[in-house]
Amino acid sequence: MMVMKDKLDSIKKSHKRSQEFGLQSSHIFPRHQLSDSELEIHLKKNDGFLQIAEPFLQQLYDVVSGSGFFINLTDSSGCILSIYGDEEVLDEARKLKMVVGVYMNESSIGTNSMGLVLKDEKPVQITSKEHFISAYFKWTCSAAPIRYNGNILGCINMTGYA
Repeated sequence: MMVMKDKLDSIKKSHKRSQEFGLQSSHIFPRHQLSDSELEIHLKKNDGFLQIAEPFLQQLYDVVSGSGFFINLTDSSGCILSIYGDEEVLDEARKLKMVVGVYMNESSIGTNSMGLVLKDEKPVQITSKEHFISAYFKWTCSAAPIRYNGNILGCINMTGYA
């Protein structure tokens, strides 16, 4: 896990990159989302990863069910492949278009735990105003990379209210 100074430096750099990508804190939706046909191809491409990860995601969801958290899995480019959560919190996520097929990397939505994990390749928690996008200030997000043979396949993320 990152130590506090490293985390703050990482967040500061991420905010700078977010600005360089042309994002503004008032931005709401991720910039990049797969079309239905692209999503179908992308999910087939990641089928093996999903088959291995889905049982774990379900077990983790069973633990946090009813807590106001949701869990999602991304690929190595930050595309959400799967989401588990209670309907109430998933409805809030959908309002911000945090859905399967959306990219949560920095260039798409700025500083967030998924984007930062994929950039820094370390577990991280981003809470409230540490996010770049103000619509995300209500969330606390914790993510960790998923590795296989030293390569990052994606990340697992838990998001709940800050």
